[in-house]
This record gives sequence, structure tokens and C-alpha cells, in this order.
Amino acid sequence: MPSHIFGFPFSPYDGQQRLAQSIFDACQNGKTAILESPTGSGKSMAVICSVMSYLEELKEADRMNEKEVRRLKKEYEEVSKMDIPVSEIFKQQYELNNRIDDLVESTDIQRKTDIFLKEAKKADIDFPKDSKFKYPPESREDSEALKELSSGVRKVIYVSRTHSQLAQFAQEFGKTSFSPRPSHLGSRAAFCLNDEIKSLPGPMINCECQRLTKNGDDIEDMEEDSEPTKKRSKREGCHFYNKSRITRMRDQIWNGKLISNQMNELGTSTQACPYFAAKASLPLSDVILMPYSILFDKETRESYGIDLKDNIIIVDEAHNFLETICATSSFFLSFDEMKMLLDSLTYYKSVTSSRNQTKLWGVLQCVEILNRLVDFVEKKGVSLLEQQLSPGFLRKELNLTSDFLRIARSIESDGLLMESRGIVQRFWKHKYNKKESKVLALINRKKETVAEDTPKLEMDGLSLISRFIKLLKALAHTDEDVIVFEKIRIEEKAKNSSVNHLRLRYFKLSIGSDLKKVINESRAFVMVGGTMRPIGYLARTLKSCCGINEVIEKQFPHVIDDSNVLPVIIDKAPSNRTLSLKVGQLNDQVIDDYVNTVAVIMENVPSGCIVFLPNYKLVETFKNKLTGKIKKKLFAESKQQNPSNLLSEYEKESKFFPGALLIASAGGKLSEGINFADGMCRCVAVCGLPYPNMGDIEVKLRAKHAVKEGLCSSENDYLLNQTLRVVSQCVGRAIRHKNDYSAMFFLDSRYNGQPKEILPDWIRKNLKRCELSEVKEQMRDFYVENKIKSGKNS
Repeated sequence: MPSHIFGFPFSPYDGQQRLAQSIFDACQNGKTAILESPTGSGKSMAVICSVMSYLEELKEADRMNEKEVRRLKKEYEEVSKMDIPVSEIFKQQYELNNRIDDLVESTDIQRKTDIFLKEAKKADIDFPKDSKFKYPPESREDSEALKELSSGVRKVIYVSRTHSQLAQFAQEFGKTSFSPRPSHLGSRAAFCLNDEIKSLPGPMINCECQRLTKNGDDIEDMEEDSEPTKKRSKREGCHFYNKSRITRMRDQIWNGKLISNQMNELGTSTQACPYFAAKASLPLSDVILMPYSILFDKETRESYGIDLKDNIIIVDEAHNFLETICATSSFFLSFDEMKMLLDSLTYYKSVTSSRNQTKLWGVLQCVEILNRLVDFVEKKGVSLLEQQLSPGFLRKELNLTSDFLRIARSIESDGLLMESRGIVQRFWKHKYNKKESKVLALINRKKETVAEDTPKLEMDGLSLISRFIKLLKALAHTDEDVIVFEKIRIEEKAKNSSVNHLRLRYFKLSIGSDLKKVINESRAFVMVGGTMRPIGYLARTLKSCCGINEVIEKQFPHVIDDSNVLPVIIDKAPSNRTLSLKVGQLNDQVIDDYVNTVAVIMENVPSGCIVFLPNYKLVETFKNKLTGKIKKKLFAESKQQNPSNLLSEYEKESKFFPGALLIASAGGKLSEGINFADGMCRCVAVCGLPYPNMGDIEVKLRAKHAVKEGLCSSENDYLLNQTLRVVSQCVGRAIRHKNDYSAMFFLDSRYNGQPKEILPDWIRKNLKRCELSEVKEQMRDFYVENKIKSGKNS
């Protein structure tokens, strides 16, 4: 298919055309593809134009089928008039009938779908906003019809990391002539509009939502000017769970309203729940947007009713989607938490047994499993520290043959999750006092201090039971998953001492089996990202772990000219000492050398500049040492801080002389998914190589697994690939469009070796090593030339 008919709303770049062609070919031919298109090169528009052209071609084929049906019916009639033996007439008519039936099945579904959509559009347009009558809700007959029609609607399933990225993608459709019906799926927590529960933790929102909606649509419509979220009696349920309004929002989604509105905005305007409206819109939506967590978790995917058969899957921001998916399934459960949960459920059993026998089965099963688990950890936990164990090993050691999934579902469905916070809190009040328990002192202090590289110890009742449910489900999984026991250390500031804990940690080394199902069920599976290098690693993963025989691998050029970037390796500090920022070998001299190097570079940078460091601890140290050495206003990312306000303030300051400097953590919130266009980033510097923490057992096991599966030649090779992917993401934030420009500094002598070979082509081909003294003049010329050039292009 010639790329000029892809329907771009402007004259596309060559790389955009080629990317669109590759996506279209993969969709048409049912292929698995890995496509790298640098950030800022118009990737989203190429995806939209290619997949919509594919869907339009399918619709055109349906229209041609309708014509063919009419032709065949006419031929059928003519055969009956032919002067040939009756047996031959019957034979030809039989063959024609079969061909007609095959075509009619698909064309009939398409015709009914068109009628349904026209009625939905008419209903939404004609229904007055101030009407006192209910918008006609989805009937049982409609539901049955939609199930039938859904199979005939070809869908593109687009997944990305965050809801903001998905919403931005939907709004890109507004720039084109296409008229899709995009729907945006999300969790209850992401889409909740109910003020009474939306500020609760995610799992608690799920529980409360299920409680408020379990009795169906029992809520009377409120007057338009009433307050929908003020407190009402529990039996009224949730105002936004109203089938009439949900049906109206569903119809608006089918009418393309998400192209100009986000889900929560649309929900607020219709006073309908976005979560349920999105699910209701699935059957006839042709573009479905969702985060990774929905698509790649089988249980979640099935709960939404997502059908992958013959549909297209586009994975955007795919550079680390395997790691992201693995991370969402990870959890930990400390020994203290196991004991606390065991005691709490035992107490709950004693006070519930006479009142509710139905709930008791699941509780009894949990108590038995926890008893055995606590006993096992007490006896063998220390001896098994940091050993790679499997769910099967733990099942055998605990001598368990339970139906773990049934137990987990029993806890979830019997309302135990909803009561879990109260269960544990009541038990603490019943059993403990602060003087008797050091652990309780930690529990009651909400802001305990934890070492940076260890997650917080949460003793919240809901969190406890939620993670225990994850353990139950993990025990039912295959032995590809990993269970390890490790020590964690929680510092108790008040007493200036520490308490050692043992914890069980669970994670996946591979999602091969889960991913294989998704790829095999879909028609085509396309991964697109700005920094997919090394592409070979991802392709080998798909072939080895998922059994995919053929993977298309392509890289496309950046849209910018070579003169728009100034990539430089600096390996010597002003002191003439070699720059090498190794986390295990840090001292004041090393940090001072980096601070002084950055200070020299900043003298020549207009507007904004971003410096990336290997971790958050160094960010704060660096900021303190750099204060007073440069004229730019300093900003620093912190692990706990929401980056929105920080970015807003930084952007304001970067516009005015002398500009601003933002110090951030490589691999942190600001290193990917954030656009630092134009003056926000006229220079980006990466200090050192942000290697993964090799003290982390998960990192060690992942490196070993990669070598074992033949994905990398060595553990160092694996670590370097992970590191350079982070580096590429960091510097990729700086260039966001064709006329953008930025200097890029790689501050470490190690970049002179293998690391530079793994960087993206558009950086590597112009990368050179320079002395600091040479850089000053180069930077001045670079900024002057590009300012003149950008003025001509504006």
C-alpha cells in the first residue's frame, strides 16, 4: 500500500511514512514486529494513520462483500433459468448458496452494527439535557445483540504505560480526518468520581465500589442541580452507578467524544461512572486504549471481557514493557506481617464463627496456610536466604494441596477484603499495647524511615490481606516464578536503633507464557518505542520465551538534522582527574569533580538544562554542592515528590535569563515519559552509568536468567543493556520535534568503550570525545547557529 494514502493530516517525514508502512504491513500480514522510531519523530501520528488505514481497508472489503452478495444472488436466479440438467442447476446453486452464506454472515453483522451505532448517535443527540425522563438504558436484548456484534468489530488495542499517555493519544485523532470510536479502559481507582471513596488506596476503592454497586441500579436519578457526592445512606449506593447515564456515556464514547474529552471529564459531564461506561462501550469500540496492567494480566483482561482474537495490538513506549509487566506482579510479605495476619484472622475466626459460616471456609483455609508458612519461615527461612525458590518448592515444603485460586476468590468475594482494615486494627487493639510490641510501635508510626533501596513495610490491614491474596495466586502459578527470602532493615529513628526483619519476596523472571497467549490470540503484535536498542535482546526474548518464530525488527531515522544535536563525551574534570562515577567508589573528591564539570558546562547553556544522576541520594548531595557555583536556579527531583509542581516551576524559570537547572535521577519519574521541549532542555548531561543495583537479589537473578536463556552473552552484557536503555531515555527527553535542538553530555570515561556502541544511531553517529576547554567554543557556535536556524523555521 503506497504510504501517500495513509491519511496524514500533513506532509509526513520520510521516517513517519516508513514507520506507518511497517505497522500497516504487520497488521495486514499478521506479524510480530519491533519498531524503533526516535522520540519526537511523530510516532503517534504514524501509528494512528497506519492502523486506521488498516481498519478502513477492512470496512471497504465489507462493502465489497455486500456488492458480491448482490451479484451472487442475481447469478443464483439466472442459474435456475439455464438450459442445463437439473442436477447441474442444484450443484451450482448449492455452491453459490455456500458462498453467499459465508459473505452474508460478516456483512450482516456489519449492517447491524451500523444500525446500532446510528441509533446510539441519534439517541444521544436527540435526548434533551434538561429532560426529567431517563435516558433509555441498555436492555437485556441490547446486551445479547452487542455480544453477537462484538465479534464482527475489528479492533486495535493500544497499550501504553500511563493514562495521561493514553489520553494524549486519543486526542491526536482530532488532528486527522478519521472517525474512530476510541474507548479508554482503566481501573476503578483511576476513574472513580465518588468523593467519598476516590481518595482511598486502590484496593479499598475496589472493595467499596463493589459494595456500593453489588445490588445493581437501585439509585433514583437526582435533580440536575443536586450534589451527587454528598453523604447519603449506604443503601443508596453510588450516584454515578446509574445504568441510564452509563448507557448515555457509552453512546457518547461510540460517537467519538473521547477525542476531545478525557474519561473523567466525560463522566463528570454525564454524571456517569467512567469505569462501567468504558466496559459497556467495548463491544462496538474499534480503538481500545488501556495500560499494560490490563492487557497482560489474564485475570484482569478476562474481567473486562477483552477479546484478542483477530485484533491488532500496538504496544507503545515498549522499551521496557517486559520489565514493567514483571514489576506489577511483584510483592513482598514480611515475617512480622505473616504473624500479624495469622493472629488477626485467628481472632476474626473466633468472633465470626457463630455469626457467618459462609465466610468462615476461606478464613479457615487462610489460617491453616499461614500457620504452616510461619512455622516454615521460623525453622528454615534464615537457611534459605537469597536462594532462588519456586512456588512448587514452597507448596511441597508446606505440604499443601489446596485450591489456592478458590481460596483467593473466596476472600475477595465474601467481603473479607472490605473488612480487612477493621479486622487487623481490632485485633491490634484487642491483643497488643505499645509498650509490649516494638513492631506495633513501627506500625502506629505512619511515616517510618526505610532505607532507600528497600520498600516501606506496610502493616495496613488491607495491604496485608491484598498481598496475601497475591501469595495464594502465586502458589497456584507455574514454577517459572521466583520466591526468595531476604532480610530487610527498618530504621527506628526515635530510638536510633534498628529492627531486622525477614521477608518473602515474589517476582517473575519472565512473562513468556502470559505474553505468548496474548501474541498467539491476536492477529498482529507491534511494539513501538523511541529507544528500543538493543532490539536484538527483545527479539531474542520473544523467540526464546514466547516461542515466536519470526520477529520483524526495524529502526527508523530521527527527523532532526545532525546539526540539531551536540553529543559529547567528557572524561576529564577541570582538575584533570578522570571522570568515573561508580556508586560503590564515591567520595567527596569524585563528587566535587562532577559538580565542577557541570558548573563549567552550565556557563555556556541558555535556558534550561537537566542533569541526570544514578540515584536519588546523589541528587540531593549534588544540589547542595552545586548551590552558589552557578547562576541558574536549581531544582531537584525527590523520590516522594509529585513531579507536576516541580516541572511547572522549572519550566517558568527556564524561560528567563539565566535559566534553570533540574537535577534528576536516571530511571526516576522524570527520565521517561516527560517532554522537555525547546527551552526546557537546551542541554542534558548524564553523570556516570546508572547501573542496576547488583546488591538486589532480583537484579542478580534476572541477569543470570538472561544468560541462561541465551538472551545475553554475559551478566555484564545484560546489565549494560539495561543501563544504556535508561541513558537513552534520559537524553531522548531533550528533542521533541524537527526544529528542536540540544547539547548532550556523557560524563564518564567509560562511555569511550562499549557503552557508546549501544546508544541510538542518531546520537552515536555524531558522538565525539572532547576536552572541557574545547567544548566551550563548540557550545557557543552550536547555540548561535541553531537559534538563527530555528528563527527561520518559526
